[in-house]
Amino acid sequence: MKAGSLKWCIRRYDGLNEICRHEISYRHLSERQLMEVLKRLASRHLTERDVIASSLNGHAKSETRLLCVRRDGNSDSFTCGSDPYYTATVSKCRTDLN
Repeated sequence: MKAGSLKWCIRRYDGLNEICRHEISYRHLSERQLMEVLKRLASRHLTERDVIASSLNGHAKSETRLLCVRRDGNSDSFTCGSDPYYTATVSKCRTDLN
């Protein structure tokens, strides 16, 4: 794949069902920025209390991992959220859903 044609493909899932898909040029988002986007998207489905608890450090009793971005091994694949949840992969993906 040509580096210029790579895209971050961000998908939202509800259970196993893909709900929506977005493409962003790979060169427009660093991994760090992508992880922040995933957290922001996932936070839309949380209560204010959950967002605050997810932002606390490990010293807090009410700290949760609801906005923790997980990387799939050494790949360029990331996941954030519970249900619904978001994934991001580097690929050539289509914007239309089948």
